[in-house]
Amino acid sequence: MASVRHQSSARPFSAPVGIFVALGLLLGGCTEGATDPAPADLVLLNGNVLTVDAEDRIAQAVAIRDGKILTVGSTEEIEAVSGPETERIDLNGRTVTPGLLDAHAHFWSSGADRLYVLDLSYPNVTSIEEGKVAV
Repeated sequence: MASVRHQSSARPFSAPVGIFVALGLLLGGCTEGATDPAPADLVLLNGNVLTVDAEDRIAQAVAIRDGKILTVGSTEEIEAVSGPETERIDLNGRTVTPGLLDAHAHFWSSGADRLYVLDLSYPNVTSIEEGKVAV
């Protein structure tokens, strides 16, 4: 069976041209200071935002869009990603945490424990006499 060979008049890319084309496509999408055009839905401003990131930073403000944190930073930086329809909450120095910080307390039973557990530890009780009176 004879093989058919197609010849093309087009020149294939040379290696340097291909590298420059790929580099141009890659860098074309990278611009310094590029911002997402969609504004935040909600911003919390003028507070202390505990980021719990690798540097354990404390920011002043946070921007939220579609229920997810968009960015954290200074109040001025967060105002920059706000739009006219963005809901703004002034924290007035209050603190925002990234979630419920739970020390694993069982809140439902803590109050009930006080009904049948008697704390006779120091400094609540300083003598045997005080312990007898408490019982």
